[in-house]
Amino acid sequence: MRYLFFLLTILFIGSCNTINDQLSYADVEITKANAVSFSTFVDPRDEQLYNTIVFDSIEWLNSDIRFETTYSYCYGSSAEEDNDCLMFYEKEKLTGQGPCPNGWRIPNYDDWYNLLYNWHDFPDEFVQNHLSLNGFNIPDNGSYDALNSPDLRYNKESNFSAIDNFERVVFFRVDGSVNFNIEQPWDTHVSCRCVRTSIRNVDPIIGINPTCNDGFQNGDETGVDCGGADCEPCTSCNDGLQNGDETGVDCGGTDCEPCASCNDGLQNGDETGIDCGGPECEPCLQYFTDSRDGKQYTFTQIGEQFWMTQNLNFTGAGICYQNDDDNCDKFGRLYTSAEANSNNICPEGWHLPTDEEFKELETFLGMPADELNEIDYFERGNDQKVGEKLKIPDEQIIPFSIEPSGFNTIGSGVAYTNSNGTLVFTAPQRTGFQTSTKSVDPATPNYYKTRFLDTDHSGVERWDTRPDFRISCRCVKD
Repeated sequence: MRYLFFLLTILFIGSCNTINDQLSYADVEITKANAVSFSTFVDPRDEQLYNTIVFDSIEWLNSDIRFETTYSYCYGSSAEEDNDCLMFYEKEKLTGQGPCPNGWRIPNYDDWYNLLYNWHDFPDEFVQNHLSLNGFNIPDNGSYDALNSPDLRYNKESNFSAIDNFERVVFFRVDGSVNFNIEQPWDTHVSCRCVRTSIRNVDPIIGINPTCNDGFQNGDETGVDCGGADCEPCTSCNDGLQNGDETGVDCGGTDCEPCASCNDGLQNGDETGIDCGGPECEPCLQYFTDSRDGKQYTFTQIGEQFWMTQNLNFTGAGICYQNDDDNCDKFGRLYTSAEANSNNICPEGWHLPTDEEFKELETFLGMPADELNEIDYFERGNDQKVGEKLKIPDEQIIPFSIEPSGFNTIGSGVAYTNSNGTLVFTAPQRTGFQTSTKSVDPATPNYYKTRFLDTDHSGVERWDTRPDFRISCRCVKD
């Protein structure tokens, strides 16, 4: 009686369908279902492309999942070497999401039952024909099992597909029939389809109406809900925009290369070295060796000048802070103006800066022109924080650096002779630098122009300094 009703139904529906939507087998006529639609899906884990098919409210991958896991077996060769190998999974591990992408899952009992039986009313031997007519790719991988052998082996005739958290499988027979709910041994390796709930609006009469927010690539879209005539352009990693889930312009997020930063250990972006150079990062340091004693110094370009980024530590003159040799290794040596202005205090190719060369540096770092010639005044460049730009970032002794220029001042202290003739060392929070420019004040003919920084001020002090003061030296390239 069931089949008689089915035949009457088919005869009625058949008058509304073209021959391309029907298949006839003796007394059974199979008719194409309404509201079946197709799309594509890219697995973001390995960028494999799958065709998909929607039956009713469930979207199926239209081929078996091929994602490699710890419980998968790629028959024939490794997945990395051969994209055509057959992927099987341990049946007992196939539950929940299993090897499926995020948002997808292994089809459960109801999913398979609805797919196989809710669309028709005819015998099992015609189920595969009905699925094929509607565009569903029939599993034909075979299986990897021990049905007729004590050892696992490839079985081309047994096309088993997994049911979520279930000891049984769907058996697609080579004769075109389907056996549902077939029990298999625990060690059988089977194929796996993935499903998810479709959010498309399915009209039972006219089928699918693609939109730009249905979560699928359909219509004339070139990506999921993007591209084509009606949707926004698809984001890409070379469109010159920060869009999608990018964290910067054409970088970051799921699909693009990581955005360049000044601490990623790479030379990228517009950096001129590893994590240095360019408009965002600190200037790149370079190195040279003092041929007199083999000491190596770093230097950097600031504006048009090249400055040493370490205090001079030439042992031909000067003393160590607190007369401790270890302090020379950290702070460099402290020199009087007479020692600093000897003919060979700086390495070959370098010289002690003049007052004008210091002013060029200060101008580049933002000091106003009307403050450049001030004397005994720590407010020079204070508002522009010129002094801070000359300090080492996060250095405990001078801790307030912003926008470091690469000059890298470290608090090295000052020494001078008091009225009793005793050598006195100041606290290390104060740092001074010699120049080669003498004072023009007739009252202080043996004084030299100097610069001072300390932790209490953001400016740069310019002094006429006594000959007995011992302070640091920085050399500038010839």
